[in-house]
Amino acid sequence: MIFALIDDSREDREKLHTLLTEYAAHHSDELILRCFSSGEEFLEKYRPCQYAAVFLDIYMSGITGLETAQVIRYSDADLPLIFITSSPEHMADAFRFHAYEYVTKPFERSRIFHLMDDLMKRTTKIENLLSFPANRETHQIPYSDILFVRSADHRSEIVTKKEHSYITRTNFSFIAEQLSTDSRYLLLIRGILVNMDYIVRFADHSCYLEGNIQLPVNVKNYRQIEQMWKNYIFQKIRSEHTLQGGLL
Repeated sequence: MIFALIDDSREDREKLHTLLTEYAAHHSDELILRCFSSGEEFLEKYRPCQYAAVFLDIYMSGITGLETAQVIRYSDADLPLIFITSSPEHMADAFRFHAYEYVTKPFERSRIFHLMDDLMKRTTKIENLLSFPANRETHQIPYSDILFVRSADHRSEIVTKKEHSYITRTNFSFIAEQLSTDSRYLLLIRGILVNMDYIVRFADHSCYLEGNIQLPVNVKNYRQIEQMWKNYIFQKIRSEHTLQGGLL
């Protein structure tokens, strides 16, 4: 698991790093700790789904911890953010960004260890990212954020859940080969791969996604493709019930 530590105080970074390293040694956990001296330094290298949790000081020179959190939340709503500061008076500000926890300085070993116990119980999944070039930049999109991918004039179009469209020269078959290892993805027709989490219904030989997006389906295999989606939904519901201790 990878944790980020963001604090403009070198002394505080080192103290927290020491406590987390000690925790990992005591619990035989493999933790990778990446330290940053500012919000700017962190955001320059930040990509969604990289970290299991982020510790960040609220008030730093340059971009504050709250401003850093705002940028993080734009692309990752679920990442645990642990705000650290020398004063508890800013707790309300921190929780506006759905803080996982709030820790005051100086750090207490028992407090940090208890917090880590809670974090390690989470089944945070560091998700696979689809990497591709578009508009002279390299983009990395979590698999879960992709609505569908389709072949488009010797290129590929990648559409995200925010309905942002990327056109890339990356071959469709290459992208499909990567995404097909994920059980969420279904081939509707040659050249169109869809994320089943966003399918609303099948009708009139078409597949309808959230946002009223309509995609064509292979006519010959229409019923089989629709059934594959239904099987996926059934398995997903059953898994969720199992995790919650319920029965279908």
